[in-house]
Amino acid sequence: MTGHATLERLEAVLDEQHELYTTLDALSTTQGDLIEADRTDELLPQLRERSRVIERLAKPAGARFQDRRA
Repeated sequence: MTGHATLERLEAVLDEQHELYTTLDALSTTQGDLIEADRTDELLPQLRERSRVIERLAKPAGARFQDRRA
């Protein structure tokens, strides 16, 4: 594998992490808004989605890097 290909994979992993953290931030804001508005019926789906994002973030970066080998 060339250095360029490795750099591209690393950049893709970092872009994915950035996207996941941005999504997590938005979900956290919405969660707070739902709690403040006492819209608890909408909270459970929000928490499920937040959990999925956290699970993806918990996957080691090295594993995501390896997943991008193609």
